[in-house]
Amino acid sequence: MTGEELQDLYQRYGRAVRARCRAMCGDTDADEALQETFLRAWKARGSFDGRHPLAWLHTIARNASLDLLRRRRPWVDDAEVWLRLPAPTPASGSERVDIGRLLADLTPEDAALLRLRYVEGWRIHELAEHFETSERSLRRTLERLEVRARAILRTSEVNG
Repeated sequence: MTGEELQDLYQRYGRAVRARCRAMCGDTDADEALQETFLRAWKARGSFDGRHPLAWLHTIARNASLDLLRRRRPWVDDAEVWLRLPAPTPASGSERVDIGRLLADLTPEDAALLRLRYVEGWRIHELAEHFETSERSLRRTLERLEVRARAILRTSEVNG
């Protein structure tokens, strides 16, 4: 693959690859992951057979995005970082819940897991790879956290 061919791939598939990166690591890191994807594609150009270029680029983008996320594990270096992030727009009226009480009863890692799943919209397989666990184990953890969250929120409604 020549530099011109790589440039052609970027022009044809850059938007789709950036969308994949954005879905995995968020808008702020999407450009960095996109850049890393095409750098890796250039380095691996000798192994590319020319078939299914978008699938090839998506695989590289997935791996580049996951590597970027792994390097930034906030709960390892600073577990409280997820709790300091701005909360999503609060619900109104009867939909309002005691999020502070809920988060106080969760570990920072559990709070991060719930935030990534339900606020950031990560898929189960992405979370499993990110937390280095199986999808089955992650589903069980989410079920346990959801049951616990419902119980905490029910208690808040009764006491509120």
